[in-house]
Amino acid sequence: MAKASELEDLKFSDPREEEEGAIDHIPKDERHLRTQAYDMSISDIVGKITNGDIVLDPDYQRNYVWDDKRASLLVESILLNVPIPVIYVAEDDDSLWDVVDGLQRLNSLSRFFSNEFKLKGLEVLDELNGQFYKDLNPKAARILRNGILRIILIFKESNQDIKYEIFMRLNRGAVKLTEQELRNCLYRGAFNDMLHDLCAQGLVQTLLDLDAPHNRMADAELLLRHFTVKGGYDPATGKISTYSGNMRSSLNHYMSKVRHTKSEEIVVLKKEFMLNAMKVAEVFGAEAFHRINPDGSYDDRLNRAIMDAVMVGVGFHTLDEIKAKKAEVKAVLQKLINDDAQFADAITTRTSDKQRMEYRVHTFVRKLDEVMQG
Repeated sequence: MAKASELEDLKFSDPREEEEGAIDHIPKDERHLRTQAYDMSISDIVGKITNGDIVLDPDYQRNYVWDDKRASLLVESILLNVPIPVIYVAEDDDSLWDVVDGLQRLNSLSRFFSNEFKLKGLEVLDELNGQFYKDLNPKAARILRNGILRIILIFKESNQDIKYEIFMRLNRGAVKLTEQELRNCLYRGAFNDMLHDLCAQGLVQTLLDLDAPHNRMADAELLLRHFTVKGGYDPATGKISTYSGNMRSSLNHYMSKVRHTKSEEIVVLKKEFMLNAMKVAEVFGAEAFHRINPDGSYDDRLNRAIMDAVMVGVGFHTLDEIKAKKAEVKAVLQKLINDDAQFADAITTRTSDKQRMEYRVHTFVRKLDEVMQG
């Protein structure tokens, strides 16, 4: 079983294609990005952080927090008037500023002004080593408070896809954020919290070949993908209205739409997901979402496309119904993988294609219905 604390990426048998043209589908007249530059004193910035107007959410970068020495060198750079890179923030629906690029810099300054660490490792201003902010001489404290940082604000009216694409391009740190880590920053709210709650469940970890929440949020992205597909699937037509054929854009739009889902709806969504996870575990156990070979053995890698189909399909039947026909349910998937060339293709190549997505989901739903009604 994969150790979430030791890996960067889960291993999948359905490689996800690079989506180079993530914004090509947006009409040119809708590709607007509204920004404003602010030159702000550090004291004003720290004040906005303290008041909650600038949101520091280190959870999405929890594994890459600067140590005290690196934070100290930032303070020294400001005292020496060394230019500091621009900070990028995004305005959310409540007019708060979410930090997109520069979180560690702002977090370090906030911590120092709160006297949470002593300066260490300074080479030029070595006489300041061992001092908290409260210990600085008046001149140094004044220079630090009055230091200027440039902040670029991206307004909430900006086109969502364009905004996300800009954020991905700004994502240039030593350890780049994954797409889901960035969503975790941009789409904070009850739905995002629910994803993390579900990822902490032992059953979910077992189904995803993990023993703890994934350290780069690959598990949260898989769950978001399921909710996106399920949320727009029409069993009468087989169409998935929430899926455009571009995975990144579809996940972004869906998460933005449901980020502030009401608490009572969250309870229902969590209950439904865990119930469906139990159904899958009853049939496939720890091999859930793996390809089934003709001899009944399983591929050793997860397959996201299979998860798309199976998690939606079992949702139309009760746990007791699934338990009563476990062998038949497994046989449905095995037969589709090995006897239906179109289905096999839809879970293997170009899996983000809209028609292939709809084919594999709807085909599994229909075939499972036939077996359950037989």
